[in-house]
Amino acid sequence: MEHRTIWKLAQMRFLSIKITDCFLRHRWIDLDDVEVCCYAVYRRLSRLLVGALLVLLGSIEAGVLPGICFTVTFLFMREVTGGYHATNEMQCVILSCIVEFVLLSLVDPLLDLPPCQWLIMAGGCICIILIAPVNDENIHLTNTEMRINAQRSWLRLAIIVGTVVIFNYFGAAHTVTAIQLSVFGVAASMLVATLKNMTT
Repeated sequence: MEHRTIWKLAQMRFLSIKITDCFLRHRWIDLDDVEVCCYAVYRRLSRLLVGALLVLLGSIEAGVLPGICFTVTFLFMREVTGGYHATNEMQCVILSCIVEFVLLSLVDPLLDLPPCQWLIMAGGCICIILIAPVNDENIHLTNTEMRINAQRSWLRLAIIVGTVVIFNYFGAAHTVTAIQLSVFGVAASMLVATLKNMTT
């Protein structure tokens, strides 16, 4: 899987260059914007690839809807909360897959312990409210970006909590637990980054 993922990421770089070249030929961007545009396109394509990979893995482990909801929740929150960031893309993909596989493997056991998943989510929510966003040495945020992301993280967390309430109302227990574990995963990533920052 590692070689296949590396090959796909290389394809993303090639495709981003082609897309940027198309934009330039149609005069949708200026020559000075080529490098920034190419990077932006590559980032979006690579996120799409990694997201699709995580959805596939999550669907195999816990089912299609829980897999999708776990991945969307994790990426949706991580974008504004920050947390631990790997030193390169390959490590990021591997760590993301491991985290998702481990957490989703807990869905069925937690369904037999009804209060536990709610306590796990409550702990994750408290952690996000108190310390989000978290900076990381591999991604440096300015003070302004930190303030903006703090407000966004609270708003997005409220959206996630509302989503959990709706799914719980309709009895989608596996999906609810998957989202709750995703929130916990985001909080855990933030705590790892915080401890890392304290020791460096």
